[in-house]
Amino acid sequence: MALLVHLPPALIDDFLARAWLPIVGAGFSKNASLPQGERMPDWSELALDLAADMPDYLPARDPSDPPPHIDAIDVISAYEDRFDRPRLTARLSDALHERTARPGPVHAAFCALAFDVVCTTNFDFLLEQQYALNWPPCLPVVDETMLTRRPPEQQVQLVKLHGDLHHPARLVATERDYDLFVAQNPLVANYVANLLVTRTPVLIGYSLDDPDVRGLWSIVSERLGRLRRTGYAIVVAADPNLVARFARRGIEVIDLPPEPAGYGATLLRLFAELRDLWHERFPAYGAAADDDVAAELALPSDESRRLCYVSVPSRLVGWYRDLVFPVVEAAGFVPVSVEDIDMPGRTVLATVEALIARASFAVIDVDSVNGGLELAAARSRLAADRVVAVMTPQAGVPEALLDRGGLHLVRTQESMSDPTAFLDDLAGMLGEAARTRPAAEPARLLEVGEPKAAAIAAVAVLEATLRDLVGSSGQPGQADLARGRSRGLRALLYQASQLEIMAAGDLDVAMQALDIRNRLAHGLDVPALQAASAARSVLELLRRLGVDSG
Repeated sequence: MALLVHLPPALIDDFLARAWLPIVGAGFSKNASLPQGERMPDWSELALDLAADMPDYLPARDPSDPPPHIDAIDVISAYEDRFDRPRLTARLSDALHERTARPGPVHAAFCALAFDVVCTTNFDFLLEQQYALNWPPCLPVVDETMLTRRPPEQQVQLVKLHGDLHHPARLVATERDYDLFVAQNPLVANYVANLLVTRTPVLIGYSLDDPDVRGLWSIVSERLGRLRRTGYAIVVAADPNLVARFARRGIEVIDLPPEPAGYGATLLRLFAELRDLWHERFPAYGAAADDDVAAELALPSDESRRLCYVSVPSRLVGWYRDLVFPVVEAAGFVPVSVEDIDMPGRTVLATVEALIARASFAVIDVDSVNGGLELAAARSRLAADRVVAVMTPQAGVPEALLDRGGLHLVRTQESMSDPTAFLDDLAGMLGEAARTRPAAEPARLLEVGEPKAAAIAAVAVLEATLRDLVGSSGQPGQADLARGRSRGLRALLYQASQLEIMAAGDLDVAMQALDIRNRLAHGLDVPALQAASAARSVLELLRRLGVDSG
């Protein structure tokens, strides 16, 4: 059974609207990848590990007895008092396997989600390491001065509430550190308190023993009262006592059933379901200026199969749009790049993956900033003969991404100045997978009760039909229009009318249907009856053009 059914609908809405504030605790680090025989401690286990260095701290007990519950902050405070801060930092580094711990699959799944701000109380660097692997490195905020720096659009802001092992003076680990946290970090405290006001806190791998976030949450609760957002904690196989403790602090526990493979497997499945949900729903939360792209994204996710994702190096945007995009269009695809989608927040990776998930073909220039990652994402979703890797002689792409059976093109300086051979080769690769909307699809969508999707699909079939008819007309300049040299469908309709492919009345029908298609594509309200009427009128027009549309 899907795990998302355990999440309240309001929390799912907040996720899709990018209104979560994930707060990651020590329990999440247990999903790290470690050498055989090593294991990552949680907060309580860390305390027991340090207490073992102070034999007189714990009372004598029988080895067969279960480990005693001890106050982790008290243990760490006693350790620093017994030794010193440098020794404490070094001991924490060893206990947390700083040299050998690496992010695991659960970290990869979490960091691929559409978050722009993440808070953590962890001292380790697992999240930073994973964000560096997934996308350009995140921006860790370890002290207040870093709040003045705004992360670039593709970077996640990682607020490290307790500092990290590379900044011993900033560590929040002892009683004194916690007592002075707000006084010494007023800007960080205010910043996080503001996030707690405007976003929904979601605790993952977290302990309520931490007085910092608990204190900030209490302040927000006192000031906002009933207007305070509900906070959530994601827990696997929750103990009833833990649920009660969270409830006393105004935190609702999302109790997930455990997977046979354990805690990490449950989180991995949850994050995968959230990722798939984002891929399905993201068009409703972004905006595409191009009408054709918007129309494809407005279709149900299993119907969006004319998209071709194109990864474009920023310095070559003009070259790709002027020369490559028309070749893609001529093969019956709708080209789209991440720059075509206006998506608020730093969710570039999630948006790229969502576009690839809806595409049936991809052209990835690996010379772009994240080309290697996008190529890997495309090859994980699409068949080898549906992904073209565009390389430069100096690109240096890992051989694992250039495995056998893939399609490759080399973009040289010569092909930039004289692109004829390059574009012909690309056209041949696209031609093998030429994609147009099946003529019978609009009628099928009408039959299954999807009139809005039917209207969009009907206009797409009409466009493909007219491009073929105009292109074969033999009139000067028409071949370029048919091959996509002009992206305006409206211009194509006028050309078809001038060539008497369509009658004057047919032009009016097509223009009205196009207007309805564009309104649907951009999320404007169109009554279902009006959409169905538009689809049927285009199907009738297609019959007059000799197309059997079912």
